[in-house]
Amino acid sequence: MALNRLYQPADLGGGLPIDKTLEGRTRADRPAWVQGFNLSPFAFEIQDEGGTPRSIAWPFAPFKHKVMVRTEKVNFHAIAQQTINLIVAAAQFAVYAEISEHEQDVVPGPG
Repeated sequence: MALNRLYQPADLGGGLPIDKTLEGRTRADRPAWVQGFNLSPFAFEIQDEGGTPRSIAWPFAPFKHKVMVRTEKVNFHAIAQQTINLIVAAAQFAVYAEISEHEQDVVPGPG
């Protein structure tokens, strides 16, 4: 699994982060998966290029969502800031994701 780091720690340490785009062509006749790890206190709405919500990446959790629409990119839009434990340092926040035509198991941890 080749994950892209969408958000840096500095992006996730304050208020709602800005929207980020993950480039990747999907087809309507073949499934693709948006998958990765949300290691931040934010929930992200996963949208197609038209802004239509397709799924949610919950805070501090792996995610894997099947996409059956044609799109050139997927947008990550922060929808809510979650309460976090003060022990978690902002330097540990991150979001990793990819778009793939191959379904893979998503295990806890980006390792």
